[in-house]
Parts: sequence; structure tokens; C-alpha cells
Amino acid sequence: MVDPNHPDADPQSLRPHRKIGTWAVAILPWLDAQPTYEHWTEDRYPIVGGGTSENPLSTGVSGEGYSWLAAPNLAIMQCPSNPSSEATHGRNSYIVNTGVYLPPNAKTNEAVEIIQPSGQRVAITLTESMSPIFGIFHNQLPDTAGPDGEISPTGPPIRMSDITDGQGQTVLVSENVQAMPWHRAGFSDQDSLTIVKDQRVLYPSLSRFTNGMVWHDVDWDAGEEPQSVHQINGVSDPGNASADIFVVTMDPSNATDLARPSSAHADGVNCGMADGSTRFVSDSIDARVWQAMMTPAGQDSPSE
Repeated sequence: MVDPNHPDADPQSLRPHRKIGTWAVAILPWLDAQPTYEHWTEDRYPIVGGGTSENPLSTGVSGEGYSWLAAPNLAIMQCPSNPSSEATHGRNSYIVNTGVYLPPNAKTNEAVEIIQPSGQRVAITLTESMSPIFGIFHNQLPDTAGPDGEISPTGPPIRMSDITDGQGQTVLVSENVQAMPWHRAGFSDQDSLTIVKDQRVLYPSLSRFTNGMVWHDVDWDAGEEPQSVHQINGVSDPGNASADIFVVTMDPSNATDLARPSSAHADGVNCGMADGSTRFVSDSIDARVWQAMMTPAGQDSPSE
């Protein structure tokens, strides 16, 4: 919600809205960005709407209508080697481990069959996909309805004890030159966050992909291979210059495929691991090894 009396805002241009952000918003206080964090956590500061010459609103890839004071370009969120500069607000080079791929339109209680790294076939729901055995970062936005009125599930707290495959072998964060700005969950804009009478603000189903990386299951026993675009620095059409990672822009049609690490560095990406260490991971890494690094407890069963 917003306070129309706040001196930084034009009361005529502000409407009540939900503050739906990304994993980056949660860690702003630890990035020396406490004032920005307060814009996201205190009702008196709007994150969308208003706008002045000193506090311009975002456009284009940064989303329509975000306040500069709520979504500035933070140096710590940008890799110096990343040539991407399309975003006006919230430029971002980093993504986090959001776990297993499920179709973004998967309904809350609809089971989808996947193949775990162990080779076991299991049918899991959207709720179960947020188990710590599949990934680390999950939806934490409660009471948000989907298109059919169902409430989107939230993931459980993830603790170090949930990482049973080795903290130094579990990836938390990586680079992606095509990631959406750090403040923008999914492809949300001012209009999608605005509260309309008798309507809920919808959970941005693509938020698992726009600021995250997912692993796509592969039937290794049947001789399948992962798609090129799903691998580190992967592209949809190898050898085609128009598919280059510095040419293609993430949008709703390709976000599920581009939710993987990419960088401007030669032959790999920098990653942050669960034990606090950093590692350069080659883009020639065996896809099964990378999948294992993405799963905190890949050998466990969803029922455990």
C-alpha cells in the first residue's frame, strides 16, 4: 500500500498497490542498501507510481512505473563484464537457484511427472516442487490467487541442515546476462501490482525464471540429452548469431529456457556456493554434475 501524503509523491498519481519483489529485495540491508529496503517494507513509501524529474519512473525491460528510489541501479548487483545496459532501473546480472522446472501454468494441486537426479520418476505438485530437495529459493508471497482463484503455495524455510549433498557442492547464485532487473518479479508492472476492488494481485508465475535458474529433468537412462539452451551459456540455436546470449532479450515466451547461468566471461560463469565460497564453473561441465549441484538433497524422496 502507499501513503498519498508522502512528500516524494504526487497524490493524484498514486494508487494502492502490493509490494511484490524478488530475492534481492530481501537481502538489500546486507548490501548497504537500507534506504532502498525501507521503500519496499514501509507503507509510506511507494514503489510504483508518482514520478518526478528527480525520481523518474522505469520503462521497458525494467517494467513500467517503478520508482527510481525503489529500484536504483546498484553496483553490487551488476557484473562489470556484463555488457547489457537495456534496463533503466535495477540493472542486474545475478540469479538464484529456484529449483526444478515446472510449467509456469501448473496449477497448485496438479501433479507433474519429473525425473530426479537419482533417476527416480516422481509426480509432484507446485507445492511439492518447493521442497528443499529440489532447490533453494521459493515463493514466499502468501494469500495471492491464481487465475482460477486458487491460492499460490509458499515454500518452506530452507536451512543448512536441508543441504545434504554438501554445502560446497550446492550452488546458490550465479550470473545471467539476460536476467530481469533485480526488483522485478516476473514481468510485473505498475498495473499488475495495483490493487483493484474485489480482485487479488496475482502471483507472478514467471518469477521462478526471470530472476532464477532452474534445472530441467532429463531421462538419462533413455539416452536423452539436455537441450543446449538449458545448459550454462546455452543458446536456443547454436551457431545462429541472432540467438547469441548478448542479442536475445528475456521475455515471457523464452524466460523458462533462459533461466540458466550465462556470462560475458570466457567458457563459464562465476557461482556462489552454499558454504559461502565462490567458484568458476565451466560451461563444459557434465550436465548431470550441474544438475546435482542444483539439488540440495537430490537423492532424497519427496515423501521424506
